[in-house]
Amino acid sequence: MTKAELIKIIEKLNDQIEYYKEREEDYDERLEQLNSENERYNRSIHDYEQKEKEEDIYKQLPHMKPLWMRKGFDY
Repeated sequence: MTKAELIKIIEKLNDQIEYYKEREEDYDERLEQLNSENERYNRSIHDYEQKEKEEDIYKQLPHMKPLWMRKGFDY
């Protein structure tokens, strides 16, 4: 192989390295976005489950309901 051929091969490899670095950055950004969405969904699920637990408790113990949840209570 000549020196010129080796230089072309090195340039192609450098281009490929740059391409994969850019792809890695894209994947990192997407991963960060997905993690953020996942956290939001997990909070929503947790909030929903917590609300269900509270409703079950209040059905069993209606006198434990906060005033704002009682029928006829008006600020």
